[in-house]
Amino acid sequence: MLEQIEGERGIARMMLQSAIQGMPPYLDRLEQAFERADWKEVQRITHTMKGLMFQIGAQRLAEQFKAADLHLKAGERITLDEVRQWRRELADLVAALGSWLD
Repeated sequence: MLEQIEGERGIARMMLQSAIQGMPPYLDRLEQAFERADWKEVQRITHTMKGLMFQIGAQRLAEQFKAADLHLKAGERITLDEVRQWRRELADLVAALGSWLD
């Protein structure tokens, strides 16, 4: 990420903080759409999350969202366990970045 913005740590910090603050509401909406079986909305949100994760350099999560997006586009389903795992992984990411973001 720092390479993409030419080493500007302040900008990187701001981008990360903004992305991380926006993630819980997306995950909440994802869980709600999942519970309603609104697969179109689930796919839309996973697609958005994929892009956000790639933007901040969270490759592992980005790849998971990419796989989910492809499965959903193919008419397959994801599980609520996957959604909950993404929430845990995001919490781990936030914890790992904690001191850098302060």
